[in-house]
Amino acid sequence: MTMVYTTCTRDCPDTCAVIAHVEGGRVVKLAGDAVHPITRGFLCKKTYQYPARVYSANRIGHPLKRTKSGWRRITWNEAFDTLAERLTRLRAKDGTLAVLHYQSAGSMGLLKALNQRFFNLWGGVTEAGGSLCSGAGVAGQLKSYGAVRRHAPQDLLHSRTILLWGRNPIVTNIHMVPFLKAARERGATVVVIDPRRSETVKYADQHLPIKPGGDAYLAIGLAQALLRQGLVDWPFVRSTTVNAAEYEQVLARVEPQTIVDRTGLPTEAIDALARLYGTQKPGSIHLGMGPQRWRAGAEVFQYIDALAALTGNLGVPGGGVNYSSRLPSLLDLSWLAEGRAHTRRFVLRASIGRDLLESGDPPIRLAWICGANPVTQALNSDLIRRALAQLECVVVSDISLTDTAQAAHLFLPTTTFLEEEDLVVAEWWHSYLGYVRPVIAPYGEARSDLAIFQGLAERLGFGAEMAGTPGEWISRLIAPMQGYGITLERLRADGWVQHPLAEDVPFADGRFFTPSGKFEFITKGLESFDPPVAYPLYMITAKTNTRLNSQVLDQERERLPRAWVHPEVLANVGVTDGADAVVESPYGSMRVRVQADAQQRRDTVFTEQGSWLSAGGTPNQLTGNVISNRGSLGAYNQVSVRLARGHSDASEACPKGAGLSGPARISSPLP
Repeated sequence: MTMVYTTCTRDCPDTCAVIAHVEGGRVVKLAGDAVHPITRGFLCKKTYQYPARVYSANRIGHPLKRTKSGWRRITWNEAFDTLAERLTRLRAKDGTLAVLHYQSAGSMGLLKALNQRFFNLWGGVTEAGGSLCSGAGVAGQLKSYGAVRRHAPQDLLHSRTILLWGRNPIVTNIHMVPFLKAARERGATVVVIDPRRSETVKYADQHLPIKPGGDAYLAIGLAQALLRQGLVDWPFVRSTTVNAAEYEQVLARVEPQTIVDRTGLPTEAIDALARLYGTQKPGSIHLGMGPQRWRAGAEVFQYIDALAALTGNLGVPGGGVNYSSRLPSLLDLSWLAEGRAHTRRFVLRASIGRDLLESGDPPIRLAWICGANPVTQALNSDLIRRALAQLECVVVSDISLTDTAQAAHLFLPTTTFLEEEDLVVAEWWHSYLGYVRPVIAPYGEARSDLAIFQGLAERLGFGAEMAGTPGEWISRLIAPMQGYGITLERLRADGWVQHPLAEDVPFADGRFFTPSGKFEFITKGLESFDPPVAYPLYMITAKTNTRLNSQVLDQERERLPRAWVHPEVLANVGVTDGADAVVESPYGSMRVRVQADAQQRRDTVFTEQGSWLSAGGTPNQLTGNVISNRGSLGAYNQVSVRLARGHSDASEACPKGAGLSGPARISSPLP
């Protein structure tokens, strides 16, 4: 048995250093690298189980083409010839904008950026932009600080008060947990703020079950309490912030009873939390994605950011409002060849169904989807299926026939991170770059995205401009890092290296990247969301510890999605614990298996993210096309639902024009 060191490229802040145990050319076990300063010898459950995805019976190891009789196995030569002919014909007839390139975070490997190079060299296409996960929060923090920065993971040990606001590290950020435990052992108080009693609550001292959509109101209530209790750090506010007076005027316009009604929390609890955060300092806030998944998500983050500014918890060890990070890339992005794109336009990832149907001049006729499963992950799933079904050609690159791949005309099998060379440069939570070493040979005929686009570029006449081994491309892209002593050779030898511009405590010098050079308080008023009478329940989706987004294991493919509901809600609709039920919204419906949970809120249905249509439905069949005010994020939480017994026809729950008026038709064969 041999051990091969690599890095996980999946959509996760931990980006773990992985040790693959290989026997007879097969991965038999994955383990965490004990030497890595963050991974520390363990992985999440999802990664321990990852070999089951690599060797899944449902994995596809050869290209497929849809015909009248179903899928037909084809060669790579036939796939490339088919695509080259179709792309050439489309460009001559409608121009390159008739092609959509839709790419997301199925893999966070750096070389996936070269997919965009291919389309730029071809002349520029319609690109999918915006965000499926974090965009509103990033936009909000850019307004507050002028940059998105977070404290180093180990800085948590300096915090005396820790607010986990909509963040569930047990499931989504498991390597934060040892730091959290150590901070508690040193006397820190941990408070979880979450509508759901999440898995992380057992590691906390308090849980505040906030009403969905009440986050900005809680931040305002806390700010009002800090002012009343005399806990504002006025010297910091006067020297380091702007717009404080206007911000106070916004606070004064919100009545105390409104805070109670919107948060579902008693005034006493809010006052106590303000006292804790304002006196037991330093205090750190750690935000998850849930609080920004509303139309006003950016503004929600600005109100929460303001709490740290009011209390002087910025630029100090153990402080900050920690969400994500966007350090200078130190990459040579000229290799993406944006100057070669003669034309480009953008649609939104989150509302891709609507945007496809409304595209014109020219309409989109071919969609190439890689590293993504928009049918389950973007808004309004049924509308996406309808839009894809109307396209002349859909190409999907993936490892199995996902819900999106079921709408494809051509399926191209890709490699997993265990089968390719790459580099992880994402520094959302920690700042270590990770080398991705190929562990095993590609499964079947699977090819990396780079190899796929290189093969097609040869057919289209610009193969030389896409040529290069993965190692050569990594070296080209990281050339600016050489001045800091970071080279491909060092990465291969060491496995990881810290980003040279990382800092443990951002804004320690009191300077920000805003136009004023100071922290900028929000001065915009609030907006809120209330479920209508016909759909009286909020819906919150939660990630699970067995799958990452829609990357499901075989045993979960057909399992009915679960929904956690308070027993009183079940009694009101006549549904028993463990029974099958239907969750309906104005846009669609999905079948679920309900679980009674008396610890959850009475006004909310909690369900799991990423389930497949083949399993009974996906939560995004229930979402509309609401986009955040800033950050171009899908406002996934801005939906209300109702629970019903038995089976419901989606057409009954879906008004005309909102989604499908009937079952989605399967894509026609590729002519």
